[in-house]
Amino acid sequence: RQSPPPDRETTLRTPKLYVGSLHRRITDAHLQKLFQKYGDVSRVFRCTYNAKTGKPENYGFVHFTRVEDARLAMKGLDGVELLGRKLIVKPAHDE
Repeated sequence: RQSPPPDRETTLRTPKLYVGSLHRRITDAHLQKLFQKYGDVSRVFRCTYNAKTGKPENYGFVHFTRVEDARLAMKGLDGVELLGRKLIVKPAHDE
C-alpha cells in the first residue's frame, strides 16, 4: 500500500515561487502588490515574451525572503482567479 504523495505546502523548501496562468496584462507591479500581503518579497520577475517564438508568455516568479511566507502565499493564491484566469502557484525549481 502506497502512502499519499506529500503535500506541496509542507514540502516547500524554497522561497521562490512559480506563478503560472497569468493574463498578459499582469505586470511585475501587480504581482508585487498581490504577493506582498504574505510577506517580504525580494524579487518579482514576469516573463513577457518567448525569445524564440516572440509570443507572450503567461508565467513569472516571485521570490520571498522567507520560506514560510512563500508557503503562505502558495496556499493563499494557488487557484485564485485573476482577470478571468486561475493562478497556478507552486515551488520554483532552480535549473
